[in-house]
Amino acid sequence: MSDNWNFYMDELEEHLASFVVDLDVTEEVNVKKYKWLFSVSIAIKNPTELGFPEEQEDELIGEWEYNLMERLNDEDIIQVGRLTTNGTREFFYYAKKEKHSKIIEQHALAIFEKNGYKTEISYIEEEEPWSFYYEFLYPNTYQFQHMSNRELVEVLENEKDHLEEPRKIEH
Repeated sequence: MSDNWNFYMDELEEHLASFVVDLDVTEEVNVKKYKWLFSVSIAIKNPTELGFPEEQEDELIGEWEYNLMERLNDEDIIQVGRLTTNGTREFFYYAKKEKHSKIIEQHALAIFEKNGYKTEISYIEEEEPWSFYYEFLYPNTYQFQHMSNRELVEVLENEKDHLEEPRKIEH
């Protein structure tokens, strides 16, 4: 798992979707060893009109996600991303062995169901290893541009730039 996580928004099945992905995970681990893809899905208790959790619920889920990520990393299971859409948050993990599903289930239920969240653990079958990561989670060129634009605006805001002033932009 790398430190290079980022997010982008898109539409998925006619709903707004937020994707968070580890952009450099394939540079950090030997992907040939991680052949099993699993997801942990929870139903958001109080989704907004857009299908996302309210701020307080989002912070709690984020804490639990981090706790689960650390527990699973200790078991050599890596989180590669998450998706939030239509009242659901889904976390994606690659593991070295099929039997790791039991470890994922044990830890996920201990964290999420203990806190009253309906939790579902699934195996995601791939034709090619890591195709889900590259074809579904990983941002395309257009999404990368949006991420880059957002980061630039954040830098300008932090520098107290007047964003209202017109300027020439070259791509």
